[in-house]
Amino acid sequence: MKRIIITLTAVLFSLATFAQTNIVKIAPLKLVNSKLALGYERPLSEKTSINVGLQIVLPSGFNNFNTNLQESFRQTYPNLNGLQDGGISRGVGFKVTPEFRFYTGGNAPEGFYLAVMGRISRSDYEYESSYITNDRSETVVFTFAAPSTTLGAAVGLGFQKKLGENFLIDWNLNAGAAANLVSLRGKVDAPSVEAINELITELEVALEEPGIFDRVTTNSVDQSFGTGNIPAPLLISRLSVGYFF
Repeated sequence: MKRIIITLTAVLFSLATFAQTNIVKIAPLKLVNSKLALGYERPLSEKTSINVGLQIVLPSGFNNFNTNLQESFRQTYPNLNGLQDGGISRGVGFKVTPEFRFYTGGNAPEGFYLAVMGRISRSDYEYESSYITNDRSETVVFTFAAPSTTLGAAVGLGFQKKLGENFLIDWNLNAGAAANLVSLRGKVDAPSVEAINELITELEVALEEPGIFDRVTTNSVDQSFGTGNIPAPLLISRLSVGYFF
């Protein structure tokens, strides 16, 4: 019994000693893509640590992409009269990545390490455009929203190096798989039913597929097209700078 108490005391003392190191991080390159990526790491033992990443995805308009999309649409369907410029936008989202690290090339939190991580993320994308009727008196506004939730897991490796007394640099590369739960919803609003049905007719003419769309009976349509599970590879690479205390 005495040996067990001594052993437990030693383990607790060791964990308490390592737990005094706290590391906060930021990935500055993510800011270029309107993403704020933060991290927190805390050693668990001489060779292991837990690292948690939080990435806040800021709204974005994808201006260059939308310009190319609009030009391509005009070239493909030059006879679609009344269609106004639209585009894809991204709403606020987040990504959370809990990670367990095992340091092989040194003592935590410095050196080469192997990692096992998970990811949960939420994102919202939306396409919005409008159509002006041929008599130029009514405007039809239509929106397609695609919110998605991603669950994934990955394994990887990385290297963390102290810079001076309180700073460090961290690089890692992780590969795995993810499941993307994506839903699609469309909404159309107009002053009249006739305006929406005119847009439907114009689309059928542009697609050279008459009668493929049902006509509407209300001037506001909100419809869900269902939810799908899309598997995808997961590849994560991050360069962070941190401060430890």
